Amino acid sequence: MRSPFLQKKGFTLVELMLTVTILAILVVVVTPKFAELFRRSKEGATKGSLSALRSGSSMYSASEFGVYAQNLISLTTQYIDVVPTAKLGKYHNDSASELTVYTSTVASTDVTDVGGWIYSSQSGEVTVNCTHTDRENIPFYTW
Repeated sequence: MRSPFLQKKGFTLVELMLTVTILAILVVVVTPKFAELFRRSKEGATKGSLSALRSGSSMYSASEFGVYAQNLISLTTQYIDVVPTAKLGKYHNDSASELTVYTSTVASTDVTDVGGWIYSSQSGEVTVNCTHTDRENIPFYTW
């Protein structure tokens, strides 16, 4: 009969190394998936904010008989609560800044790639002020 002091307790070094290796493999596989989920959620939030801004601009124009707001801040009086932020992930900090252009459309040459929004006070057009591409390789300013 063995003494209770000689009984094997704990894990062997091989068992511990195998466990650490399995955990490392899981981390390597799962981390990129989370990064992609964060990017998708930021793009979705920005698309939702863009839709809200466009709706607010349309409502403003309809109530003002075809006249568009001079800037996005004008929409906060009645049509949207606040100017939402453009969440562009790793490219720019989240920003609600606005570049107002006084042309009938927003051209690609108007994009200054600083984040935030571009707004045309002549047509009510709103777009994202970023030349980078989303996860489907579509430039943000073309949304």
